Amino acid sequence: MLIADIMRRDPIKVRPDTAFKSLLGLHDALSPFQIHVVDEADRLLGVISAYDLIRMVIPEYMLNGLADNLGGVIGDDLALVRKRVRSHQAKTAADIMSTDVEFLRPDDPCLKANVLIVERKYNSMPVLDESGTLLGELTRRDVLVHLARHALNGD
Repeated sequence: MLIADIMRRDPIKVRPDTAFKSLLGLHDALSPFQIHVVDEADRLLGVISAYDLIRMVIPEYMLNGLADNLGGVIGDDLALVRKRVRSHQAKTAADIMSTDVEFLRPDDPCLKANVLIVERKYNSMPVLDESGTLLGELTRRDVLVHLARHALNGD
């Protein structure tokens, strides 16, 4: 079986100038695995994960466990989050995206995706054609469903 047979064909796409608050809204409304930043021809420029956005919104001490050690000293965490959102409001997708992106091709075997997603602990991977155009994405769940179907059917 090929990646084209199991990939999702409706990835979330934005342009590089998409505002930070709009990116947060996409994650809230659509729950994508990744936000794909593309040019006018839908060629992939980079990706933004939920974790990329969380790192910008949540103060660093909350991400590295320091918050647990401070107990009740921190105060109103929501006020801190709002302040951090305001501090990043001028940023765009181009400022936030990761550009070193590993990808799949539609004619790659599913085994390749299985190995990459498990070994590298990816939640999802973009699927690109030869010109770099975004065709879809393959998620960890898609791989699990594919593996389970074959295991249960004895294929």
